[in-house]
This record gives sequence, structure tokens and C-alpha cells, in this order.
Amino acid sequence: MVPSGELPETRTDPSGNYRFEGLAWDKYTVYADDPEAGYSIFSTGVSDQGNPPEIVLSPEHPEATLDLRLPPKAGFVRIHLTNKQTGASIPGLEVTVMSSRAPSQLLFMLSCSSDRAVLIPPDQDLLRQLTWFDRAGKALGTIGTPRAFYDIEFSPDRKRLAASVASAGNIDVWTYDLTQGATTRFTFDPAAEFRGMWSPDGRTIMFNSTRSGHADLYRKSADGAGAEDQLYADTTEKYPVSWSRDGKLLLYSTGGGAQGRELWVLPLAQEQTIAALKPQPFLKSSTFGQFSPDGRWVAYESDEAQPSEIYVVPFSRPMEKHQISPNGGARPRWRPDGKEIFYLTPAGQLMAAEVTIRGDAVEVGAVRGLFGGIPLGAGYFYDVSADGQRILAGVAAVNPEGPPPITLVENWTAALKR
Repeated sequence: MVPSGELPETRTDPSGNYRFEGLAWDKYTVYADDPEAGYSIFSTGVSDQGNPPEIVLSPEHPEATLDLRLPPKAGFVRIHLTNKQTGASIPGLEVTVMSSRAPSQLLFMLSCSSDRAVLIPPDQDLLRQLTWFDRAGKALGTIGTPRAFYDIEFSPDRKRLAASVASAGNIDVWTYDLTQGATTRFTFDPAAEFRGMWSPDGRTIMFNSTRSGHADLYRKSADGAGAEDQLYADTTEKYPVSWSRDGKLLLYSTGGGAQGRELWVLPLAQEQTIAALKPQPFLKSSTFGQFSPDGRWVAYESDEAQPSEIYVVPFSRPMEKHQISPNGGARPRWRPDGKEIFYLTPAGQLMAAEVTIRGDAVEVGAVRGLFGGIPLGAGYFYDVSADGQRILAGVAAVNPEGPPPITLVENWTAALKR
């Protein structure tokens, strides 16, 4: 018996266990049953994408791994292994996790031959230390203390930093004064706020918030004074990614998962009211677009194929794309003088591609690997100095509380018979 609907990818890992990937539901219950064919374990959730899969433990397949990929949305998800007949949770195999902007993973490794079950929780709030590096990867210094960073962004003058930080079950935007060393919480709503981005004059910070049930665009004075204004809202999930230097255009990305990702342009003419703002589609299968310093070009991450690649297009002619990354790329950033495009490889190595713009043409020069160890993450885990010679990155730090515990439950199948 397999529930109806479109199923995620199924494969077998090297040990012969079944592994189910690609789940994207907001709420999960992992059910266990005892049909004649053997123990049956499957999950259900709230989604319009069909039903998730079922796996069967039998003498032929006594071991299995249920690999849950939690959706990239901020909020709490309760996951438990439950007796389908009685509805009672199997002791020890339940967990509450925060499903943040980055997809999270949770593993149930089950065995009916040894009657053991192992729950491996996601390491979602991995602490990262903001660290300065030179282009060779030599550490030059640190900023603040390790925190669960999800995104960082320099102010235009490179004297301040906006950071998305997970704390106490939520994600908020914080600001760092890099001259004075002060750290200030910037957003306070119980909903998640993410992807703080500075206006070209440094006076405003744009961010998104899920307070209306989906990620809409908000702005607030960079000094923290005054109220937050909702800039634009619709029914899509929106992530601000770049502000043109003249302040007239905002790039944001939408979608994700089965819906695909797209880049949109939101004109920000001063004479327009918020109600009159009309976004325009820019590129499909694309995200993390970045305006060039002169505003005439856009570097972006394309997921038309896998791995994703970095391209650059003229803003006025987005179909004329030029490939920057030769072997996969993500999270592009322009050097402030426009002479290089930085990006990350799928393995987390920082790359720098020389670019020369002559009129309406762009030439891609040498592409050099700088150093590794920078995670892709949900947003940007790195930014570059004004001259492109120093890189600030959030790199893994030691969690003083240690890694999350792994739960081992003996005789778990007995709970099915209660």
C-alpha cells in the first residue's frame, strides 16, 4: 500500500536502506503500523503536493531510514513516530524543531531485526563565528561572538552589518556597528524576519517578514527609530536580494521547492504610493540576483540545471546571458568597483571571476579559487570589503553545549501493539 499522490525521489543508500528525499510539508506525523507484510512507516503532512511515501519493514528489508527534509519556512514543526492504530506517540521518538529558511533534515533509522530505532535531530542552529579572511583564506580577526547566523550584508560604507540570526526559536535581523563594536537587535516581531538589506544611502534596511503568513517586504529606518512599513505584499514568498545604487529598483526572489524560483523587479519611484507599486517578472529559474555597481548588469544564480550556475545579463536585455561559473556556483556578489564577481561553489569554496565591461559587452577573465569552508546556507554567509581584498564570512564555531543528542530507543515495535 502506497498513499496516492506525487512521491518524492526514492533511492537506496550504500547499506541497502531505503531513503526518501524531497519532502516539503509544513507539519509532520510519522506513523508506524503492523500490517501483515511487516512494519509500515510513513509520514503525512499539510501540503498541496500530494501524499508522502510509505516504507515497509519486512524480513526482506529489515532496516530502513526515513529521511525528512523539513520545508524552508520559519516556524515550529512537531515530528513524532506514532502508532497509527492508537494515535499514541512512541516514547523517545518525538522532537520539536524550528524549520527555518534553510531546509532541515531529520533522520529516523529503524530496524525490526534488532528492534532499535535511532532519531538523529537536525543541527539547525549551528553556531558560526563572523571571521575576517584575506583572499588566501588566512584568518585576520573576528567580530562578536558565535551565533546562529543565516545571512549577512554590509552597509554601503562597510561600517555596519545587517545579520539574520536565529535565537529563542525565531529569526530576527540584528545590526553590527563595526567601528564601535556594538550589536543591536533590529526586528522584534514574533514572526520571522530575514535577509536584512541596506538602501544605497544606508538610511533604510529592507527585510522580509512572515507575520502575515507568508514572507512580505518591509522597511525600517536603519537607526532603529520609527515603525516598520510594509513595502509590498502578495501571496508569494519574497526575499529581497539587491537594491540598485540609484535606489530606484529592488530585485527580489520568489518561490522555491516545486514552485521554482524567480527574480522580480520592483520599481521604487518616489512619487508612487505603496499601493501603486507594480513588480515585474525578470528571470525564471533564478535567485540571488545582484545589481552591478553601475546598475546596468545583474549577476544571478540559475537553477535551470544542476548544479546551479552563475550568469550575468544586461538589465535591459535579461535573455542575453553570459556564464560566469564553469563548474557550479551560488550566491554571487559584485566587487564594489565592478571588476570581479565572487561566488561559492557547491562545496563551499569562494571563487573570484574577473569581469570587464565595455559598453554593452562583458568579458569574463580568469576564475580563481580563493578558499573554502563557507556554507551556502539560506542566504549569504559572506560579504566582501570595498577593495575586494578581505572577506567576512560566518564559519563553523564550536557549540559550547555540544552537538545535539542522538536518541536510541530499544524495543520500539512493542509500542505498536499497545
